[in-house]
Amino acid sequence: MITPPVPVAPAAYVPTRTLIVGLALIPLTLVVVANIPALVIMPFVPKGMRYVEMLIRRIAAWSESILKYSQANPRGIA
Repeated sequence: MITPPVPVAPAAYVPTRTLIVGLALIPLTLVVVANIPALVIMPFVPKGMRYVEMLIRRIAAWSESILKYSQANPRGIA
């Protein structure tokens, strides 16, 4: 006897998404911790603020992309 497929609720993927986000945050945390000395020292170096701003923009973009693509429907398509 063949049984019809059972639809899987989106809530079933929540633990998987949580695991993926958790794993993706590990390298982000390492990058932030590794950049702390640069973020403290670079403002006192000529043209250092430009470098600090670039680092902060990249870290913010990375964290935004991790959180954006961890959603069930990242593009907003129904």
